[in-house]
Amino acid sequence: MRRLFWVALGAAAGVAIVRQVSKKAQAFTPSGIGRSVAGLGDSLRAFAEDVRVGMAEREYELSAAMHDDHGADQETLRHLLRDEERDDRDPRQVGRDQERGPR
Repeated sequence: MRRLFWVALGAAAGVAIVRQVSKKAQAFTPSGIGRSVAGLGDSLRAFAEDVRVGMAEREYELSAAMHDDHGADQETLRHLLRDEERDDRDPRQVGRDQERGPR
């Protein structure tokens, strides 16, 4: 009975190993590589769409803050705008920044 148990266990382990190796080998065939590249393309498209949505939301927020005459105070605008977009810097510093070139 003990031998039968070990034979069955060995056979089950062998089948599991063969299936895993076959699955890994399939990934290196032309069709497997094609599926991987297609999945990568889908991921990049989804990422680009997320970036576009984020940019549109941010643009809307900035536009709303800039055109809202009675709701947005200067402190809110300072937090919304990056340093390059602010006009409250010292003009002498702005000139020096422009001479240095882009950051």
